[in-house]
Amino acid sequence: MPDSTIIYEMISAFVLGCMDKENYDYFKNYIDNNGKLPLNDFSEFQILVSLIPTLLEISKPDPKLKDLVAKNILSYQEEIKAKIRADKTATKASTKNVPRTKTKTVSNNISSLKKQTKHSVPKTNAEEKTENKNKAEHKAANTSAKIKGRRNKKPLTLESTEKIKTPQISKSSKTIWYLFLLVLIITIAASIYLYFGKINLENKTAKLNREIVLLKAEMRKESKYIKANKKIVDFLDYNNIDIINLQKKDNSINTSGKLFIAFNKKKALLEAENLPVLPNGKVFQLWLITNDISYPLLKFTHEQGQKFYTMPKLPYVPKSEVDLIRITVEPDSGSEYPTGNTILFGGFPKK
Repeated sequence: MPDSTIIYEMISAFVLGCMDKENYDYFKNYIDNNGKLPLNDFSEFQILVSLIPTLLEISKPDPKLKDLVAKNILSYQEEIKAKIRADKTATKASTKNVPRTKTKTVSNNISSLKKQTKHSVPKTNAEEKTENKNKAEHKAANTSAKIKGRRNKKPLTLESTEKIKTPQISKSSKTIWYLFLLVLIITIAASIYLYFGKINLENKTAKLNREIVLLKAEMRKESKYIKANKKIVDFLDYNNIDIINLQKKDNSINTSGKLFIAFNKKKALLEAENLPVLPNGKVFQLWLITNDISYPLLKFTHEQGQKFYTMPKLPYVPKSEVDLIRITVEPDSGSEYPTGNTILFGGFPKK
């Protein structure tokens, strides 16, 4: 089993893409033989390598370097053209300096004869050999001239750019990168805040809508109650209302009551709760007693859920002359004076 340090180095080289063939074959053979790899370190290397481009600073070359390279390219073009002209001149000169042989003189004479005669004369073997030799010498001269031109050519090197100052890398790119990351973080945080704020606002809106629905239901209920008890509401709007608390005579029944009297309006309102059940043919009757005279104020029957009873008109009796208020059980036709059992009674306290 290889050393773990070697495996780490091979993993880092593999992730960076700089592993040579020998190490790659060894690494592949190690994996094929079920070799153990530190997977966490492998993934961390990959993440680290992927972050390398974000750490590099973007830099632009100096414009002077660009201009210098362009000038060098133009100068090399002119130099190449000049060398091509020199090659052509050298080729012509080398051709003139080639020594003339007897065979070449013979061939020149033959060529002159060709011009003089209308019909061409077939070349001999000696003439063909001489012509081929001249062509080979001319080709060799051209090749040597080209080789000399290539040797004299000066390639573009870094020495030609030594006089140019190396451009300083600006820190503005790093500042822009930090600002971009800051804006990105702020944007993400604002988006999250707005998203959850919207959800919270929707929840509050739904809750308020439910409360509004309940309030509307209660308002409809109250409005309905007010309409059904408009006389009671109107009575409670009066000023100077006097109250007489009524007491039960029989302690075995759990009943109570109050009488509200507006003497200036000659109206009264009775509140009675838990009145006993009446026998058939019987009603409750309310009496006002003053100076041993009983005035019938109201004849009523008790219905479940009802506790307020209004009296449209009262006899003119001053408050100081009210001796007693009674509720008795009477025949359903009513009575001129109290004859039945007293259920509730009360009066103003005597000074």
